[in-house]
Amino acid sequence: MELLFFELAQILKQQRETVKQLLIQSEAQNQALRKNDVELLNNAVQQLTKLSGLMADQDNQRQEILDKLAAILNVKQGLSIKDLLPEAPASLKTELQKVHTEIKNDFQQLKELTMLNSLLTRRALMVNQSLLNIFRGGGQTYQPGARLKQDKQSLGVLNKIV
Repeated sequence: MELLFFELAQILKQQRETVKQLLIQSEAQNQALRKNDVELLNNAVQQLTKLSGLMADQDNQRQEILDKLAAILNVKQGLSIKDLLPEAPASLKTELQKVHTEIKNDFQQLKELTMLNSLLTRRALMVNQSLLNIFRGGGQTYQPGARLKQDKQSLGVLNKIV
């Protein structure tokens, strides 16, 4: 049983590092969104995708260890780390608590940053849609004499030749 708690501590440390990398890449995504830098944004999204896959694998490993511990301790499956912490060996209890708290705090930061990035992404989409509407034409324009002219001709293709 002590070996399982040791494995749990190891996988939690791996997850802590993965979450820290997710925070770094989310911050890079945030900066790319603020600067409207598509290349940086694509790089950050690729890294976030890889890290999310890694986190999912680590989470599956963590859950398997928790399920094994629950079976050994004769408690119901699906318990959290916090629920199993009292059963941990004294040598690992403090470490598990510390890592668990750090991950929880980092996840809160990641959640807030993700919400901000989502907001920035929606805002960028709104700006892009407005620009597309301008380039498409067909909108209303003012004419001399303060009359409003409705342009019925739509530009299907934007001439990019300068």
